[in-house]
Amino acid sequence: IGQLGAGDGFEFVTISLLLPLQMSPYLVQFNQLSLPFMLSVFIATGYIAVIGVPLYYLKVARSRYQKPRSRPEFSGYMKALIILVAYLGLFAFITYMFGFKLISLILLLLLAVPSAINVMYEKEIGEGMIKMVPVSQFDDGDLIATNLLGRTELAYLTSKYRGFGRLVTIKLIRAMHGEKRRLPVYKNAVPLALLTFFGIVISLMFGNLLLIII
Repeated sequence: IGQLGAGDGFEFVTISLLLPLQMSPYLVQFNQLSLPFMLSVFIATGYIAVIGVPLYYLKVARSRYQKPRSRPEFSGYMKALIILVAYLGLFAFITYMFGFKLISLILLLLLAVPSAINVMYEKEIGEGMIKMVPVSQFDDGDLIATNLLGRTELAYLTSKYRGFGRLVTIKLIRAMHGEKRRLPVYKNAVPLALLTFFGIVISLMFGNLLLIII
């Protein structure tokens, strides 16, 4: 949804300058192949996001709507099945190339199951990220969920307000001053900086998770 800003880029650059290469991790000892530390952080951060973010937003959606959709749509089941089969194929390939390792199976399952949940409850997770807010509560840098606007409404707003789009800017806020309608805005996004912090901790403790899997 575009939740990656310039501040995150500066954070990545700073981490890369402080720790250019993956050091020997504190809790496990194996060759890190002199890979960039930032690569380990990217992988670990993504790992945390895949596991934690869908579960967090499902909880938010349930608390907000009380009665979320009890069963996913058929297409959601099919997407989840495709993901599970893909991970099973990946595990079979890794086992064929490097031999069976229980830790590989566990780490891949910890990715496969939340990924399947993510696609099955995509609508609820999206709703958990979004709030309907008036223009007066817009903040510079907010993201409007334009995909949730009707075609007619989107065409009207685009024609009336120059520069109207996903990104909220100071200029757009000033242009839309006095607008009464509420719009869907991503207000409940988990900060990437928080996920990155956990990614750094995991990389320092365990090294590159991809190397553990293979």
